[in-house]
Amino acid sequence: MSFVAWTVLVAACLAKPVDPLPAPVTVSVHAVAATREGRSEKYFDRGLESIRKAVAELEFDTYRLVKKHTVKAPLKKETAFVLNERYKFCITPLSKEADGRIRAKVRIELLSPDRKKKPVNALVATCNIVQKSALKLRLKQREGELIIVVSVSD
Repeated sequence: MSFVAWTVLVAACLAKPVDPLPAPVTVSVHAVAATREGRSEKYFDRGLESIRKAVAELEFDTYRLVKKHTVKAPLKKETAFVLNERYKFCITPLSKEADGRIRAKVRIELLSPDRKKKPVNALVATCNIVQKSALKLRLKQREGELIIVVSVSD
């Protein structure tokens, strides 16, 4: 065997194994228009059963589904989608903590009505999201609020 072949063989044996990419995080987002319409009982659109508990203590009586999105989000890469005509939701899972929480950067962009102008950040936050729990973000609207309920799992 030649010297070059031996060198390559030794280098391959001593090389550190490459860690596989960490598994992506499942992110579930419900964007909900929450309003007060004077109802005696709270009303929820179909498809909102899974977030009833998360919004139960809020002062609104009507919850209408705006957007529901579930996606596999890779660690350290931004995943984004439009919620409605005004807002875009962006999330970057940063790490999986030892206690099971998912550390993530969350960003909400305010979209320009004419789409020619660059969007501006309405919110930027880094947070630890507890699995089997929900992060709630609230944005004012003309009528009521846009409630964004985010849950994660690995």
